[in-house]
Amino acid sequence: MNASHKIKRGRIAFVLFVFFALLAALIGRFVWLQIVEGDDLSAEALAQQTKNTLISPRRGNIYDRNKKELAVSVQKYVISACPENMHKLEQDIGKIASKLSEILEIDESGILEKLKKEDSKYQLIKRNVDKEITEEIKKWISEEKIKGITFDEEAKRYYPAGKLAAHVVGFTNFENNGILGVEQAMDKYLRGKPGKILSEVDAGGQGVLADESKVIDVSDGANVVLTIDEVIQDIADKALTEAIAQYKVVNGGTVTIMDPRTGEILAMVSKPDFDLNNPSAAPEGADASKWKGTNENEMNFLWNAIWRNKVVAEPYEPGSTFKTITAAIGLEEGLVTPDTTVDDYTFRLTPNSPKIDCHLPNRHGVETFRLSMYRSCNPVYSKLSQTIGLDRFYGYMKAFGFYDKTGLLLSEESLGIFQQKPTNLDMAVASFGQRFTINPLQLVTAYSAIANGGKLLKPQIIKEITDQDGNIVDRTEPEVVRNVLSRQTCDTLMDILLGVVSDPSGTGGRAYVKGYAVAGKTGTAETTKNTNRLGLADVAKQFNVAWSAPIDYKDTERYIASFAGMAPADNPVITVLVTLDYPNMVQHTGGAVAAPVAGKIIEETLEYLGVERKYTERDKKLIPKEFTVPDVRNMEIEAAVAELKKSKLEYIKENMGNTSNTKVISQYPKPGSVVREDSFIVLYMYETDKPVMVKVPDLSNKTVLEATDALNDIGLNIRVKGDGFAVSQSVSPGKEVQKGYEIDVNFEANINLED
Repeated sequence: MNASHKIKRGRIAFVLFVFFALLAALIGRFVWLQIVEGDDLSAEALAQQTKNTLISPRRGNIYDRNKKELAVSVQKYVISACPENMHKLEQDIGKIASKLSEILEIDESGILEKLKKEDSKYQLIKRNVDKEITEEIKKWISEEKIKGITFDEEAKRYYPAGKLAAHVVGFTNFENNGILGVEQAMDKYLRGKPGKILSEVDAGGQGVLADESKVIDVSDGANVVLTIDEVIQDIADKALTEAIAQYKVVNGGTVTIMDPRTGEILAMVSKPDFDLNNPSAAPEGADASKWKGTNENEMNFLWNAIWRNKVVAEPYEPGSTFKTITAAIGLEEGLVTPDTTVDDYTFRLTPNSPKIDCHLPNRHGVETFRLSMYRSCNPVYSKLSQTIGLDRFYGYMKAFGFYDKTGLLLSEESLGIFQQKPTNLDMAVASFGQRFTINPLQLVTAYSAIANGGKLLKPQIIKEITDQDGNIVDRTEPEVVRNVLSRQTCDTLMDILLGVVSDPSGTGGRAYVKGYAVAGKTGTAETTKNTNRLGLADVAKQFNVAWSAPIDYKDTERYIASFAGMAPADNPVITVLVTLDYPNMVQHTGGAVAAPVAGKIIEETLEYLGVERKYTERDKKLIPKEFTVPDVRNMEIEAAVAELKKSKLEYIKENMGNTSNTKVISQYPKPGSVVREDSFIVLYMYETDKPVMVKVPDLSNKTVLEATDALNDIGLNIRVKGDGFAVSQSVSPGKEVQKGYEIDVNFEANINLED
């Protein structure tokens, strides 16, 4: 018994030992799980029991300065499926694929292939789906009790103005992140912060207890208001587009308009451009039949040639527009005055140095400094630079900001190239804008300093940031970088630049605008094909992109024509810079091709801004008086003539030889037409459906008086545009028109177009 009792007691002790050992292990494990791994396991359990649904924030809008929409977010939907759940619940995937294909208008076999993946928890069916289509699918799956289809909201970016201000506004990628322009630069403000919906799910992944879902609020993005004015941007865009076509400009161009009083950019145009709603589409000039818009070469081409904002990212040699800066230094330092005697005789730094000449060497001889600017004489500025000296000359270049980025909130800005240790010869050539590069924004900023009395302002593209309720979160104020010139120097220089446009010997005559005094300077810089300045066709070849644009392309004799101007000269409200990259014309100078573009932009912009015209005596002579044609039908001829005389109009009587009728039956131009003073009105004294026709003469090179007489002699009227000699007419020579018809004739003075 004792032995048996001992055995039992031993077994009980062993069982108790095992029990307490297991209990201790369980307690230890429990403590470990609760204390050491508790947080991780709780999170894992929560993840298994809940469904995380991200709520995308609404990306902020981008507006122009007048709150016109340039970029907005429209609500779209992403439709996806969970094939794993569908198969567990034995859903009819064939039926589902067929219906989704019908509603979404996409390939049924592609959907079915995705739904057959039994182990997949997520398959994208289609993104960017409109709300109406999404609601139709939701209604169908509710009626048919379909499970496993998910709808997630996403905001798609839409650009109401299409191409307008494309490089400034920029665009977003599929993740709605900004990758160009303001979309990129202001991304942290525009994108907002996503929210979440935490809801419990069952083992099949379906939602339960919807009322107990937890929502983490979404924070929508802020709105960005630009300094750009959509109307002025459109004026500049259209003018540049027309110029590129008219002057056969190979590599596009730029227009930059700044308010010199604040540094605000009112317009920034870079060509070639692209549609913000389809930025990867085949650009103009590319072979559309071979374009995919997806391969690496095409993407590189777009980045390097199309999406590139030439205003900030493509430095160029400014040419003679830089003479304004050299002149400013000379005037500020007291080295010259407008009346200082200078000459354009060939300049050589040393007997072995290259010659520096005017376009036509030694043509102007001795002249005043003022006239040297009108005529754009290179040697004058080379000689002046040597008087200024290296330290002062390059010190002013730094003061004007040419060695620094402007600070504009666009990440693409590139600095130009300067000699590390410039020599006197480098300076002599730099004095008229060669052998170094700057970007167009730097030059328009420098000209704005001259326009505002000497203050270099930081250029601004952002006016303000607002929340979704329109409350201003942040506002940009004018920022003076430094003073670079005195008011007196600026006033003197503005007066000189006014003559560049208004004086008959000036190179900027084609920028002349009646009623608006324009001060400015032309520029023509010759460039060659090199790694720093490749044309569109060069870049296309580099990236093996098919280029279909037919052009006579050269490696040398490629010019950048430009005009920089300020208006009105007595109180400038805009500074304008136009650049045309390689106008493929015989007349390719800034005075010939860029000045008229700038003049058109300046006139339309100032009209839009409501700036009052101030007409000079010259302007008044160029403005014809206009009158409305009265209705003289059914009047006796004497009464009709008297009525026309009241409106200072002449007449021609057509009676087909029938002198018995004394009443006017019909007339041309018709009643209500607006014609200039002394125009002829044809009075028909008989019923006719065949008016008298005459052939239009060739008016080329005729003066205003000669052209007027030539047309009046055959019963035609004239609408005079400009002054000087006829350069074009609205109706081709030899074409027949009705007697009394008005011909538009453009006249130009013998303008100096050498630069």
